[in-house]
Amino acid sequence: MNRSVFATMIIVTLLFLTAGCAKSPEEHHQAGVRCLEEQKYDQAESHFLKALAKRPGLADAHYRLGYIKSLQDLPDQEEAEYRRAIQIDANHAQAHFSLGIIHRDRGELDLAEAEYKKAIAADAQFAQAHNNLGYLYFRKGLYHEALQEYRRALEIDPDIHFVRSNMEVAQAVLDDRLKMADYDLFERAIHLENIDPDSSILLYKKVIQANPRFAVARFNLGNVYYREVMSQEAIAAYQGALAVDSTYVEVYNNLGNVYERERKLDEAREAYQRAVSLDSSHVAACSNLASLLFDMDMTDEAMVYYKRLTELLPESPPAHFGLANAYLKQGSLDMALETLNRVLELSPGDVNALNNLGVVYVSKQMYDEAISAWKQALRQKPKGAMEKQIKLNIEAAKQQKKQQKENS
Repeated sequence: MNRSVFATMIIVTLLFLTAGCAKSPEEHHQAGVRCLEEQKYDQAESHFLKALAKRPGLADAHYRLGYIKSLQDLPDQEEAEYRRAIQIDANHAQAHFSLGIIHRDRGELDLAEAEYKKAIAADAQFAQAHNNLGYLYFRKGLYHEALQEYRRALEIDPDIHFVRSNMEVAQAVLDDRLKMADYDLFERAIHLENIDPDSSILLYKKVIQANPRFAVARFNLGNVYYREVMSQEAIAAYQGALAVDSTYVEVYNNLGNVYERERKLDEAREAYQRAVSLDSSHVAACSNLASLLFDMDMTDEAMVYYKRLTELLPESPPAHFGLANAYLKQGSLDMALETLNRVLELSPGDVNALNNLGVVYVSKQMYDEAISAWKQALRQKPKGAMEKQIKLNIEAAKQQKKQQKENS
């Protein structure tokens, strides 16, 4: 073959290969979203910029670039990206919401309110926008309007538990259980919780002294004590909150956390059960109770709450994984197998699910399937003890398979 013709064929082939490998704007956008989820922000920014270079009208790429600029502490560029997103798509709810936060932080409450309302107009199910709008109403002294927005947020997403605290604050002001003169102290205490916990504790105590029936301050004080590993003080604060409001679900859940850390397991179980009895859809309490009962070898009881979790969170791999473990511990191998396969549908390559799948197959004497599951787990490159354990499992399964053949 003529060399020049051959060279031309190679170039043409390479051009075709290059064209075939080029990502579309949508593919760059999707890759950017994945990088954001993995906290690979530089790579995410690169993908979004490439997507926009090929298709400047991708509003969501501008919004996500704005989010990255917020992490880089570049407020002017952050705002500019949100505005570009809205220029392209006037109904981009997240961009309006993010602009609302920018205006709120500047003290421009009327502008923030307008942006939150635009976010809600674009997406009526945007729970966080309803919550933030409620907070603005609260700051303006419109307490009934604030409560209405908080209730709407909870109707949309009952798992945004801090909204319940916001509701309690607004209701406490209406009921004269919290003086607005002390509210700024309360907000300052919240701000200092992670920066200066000792000062936060002192401020909460001042608020409680002036407003003894304000349960949220007692709850927040308990949370600070809990994080500072001051368990007895945390228990006392939580119990003080319950003395004011015996239906405060989050308090029972967090009280259970303290008791569990202190290895007072019966008390922890009672606290979680009380939380779930008050709110059967409280995800954290159901999860905590299921895990505790599992650890206490009360597998049948744990199963009830693991099943409830999968009903509350049907697309959650951890919820189904917990249920699978309960089935495995119970000896219900077929149900464990079915549930682990559901985990892998939701989260392909989940190392823990693949590992336990191998355990189930070995229990069913299906050694080839077990080895296959464990090899697939190793392809996910687990680290440390997990990698070592899986390799040991594979060797043990090979020996068991060999022995099975010899005995047959």
